[in-house]
Amino acid sequence: MCLQQKGKHMSNLKINSVHFRISDSELKTIKQHAEKRKLKTSQYIRNICLNDVAGGSFIADELLELRKSISPIGNNINQLAHRANSGETVDISSLVDIIHTLQKDINQKLKRVK
Repeated sequence: MCLQQKGKHMSNLKINSVHFRISDSELKTIKQHAEKRKLKTSQYIRNICLNDVAGGSFIADELLELRKSISPIGNNINQLAHRANSGETVDISSLVDIIHTLQKDINQKLKRVK
């Protein structure tokens, strides 16, 4: 049986508290970061502690995805540069579309990380 109070599961109730000491400047910085993310200070701190905002493995996963996206493009550019340096005529018009797509992908991933 699952106990509920006001439509919430009991496991979601915030009945515990954690206390720690920080300086005035540290508190100001934490509040600024929370405001920037449109979160209450307590929610921001919970998210950081629970690895939601701070990133940790989340950021690592996003960076790995970006790396996988960028790697083939870097290889293609290196191949084109090698051909151009050997005197071969190289068409780089397709690179513009690839770079724009990559830029959109990076921007989307950065929005999720912020």
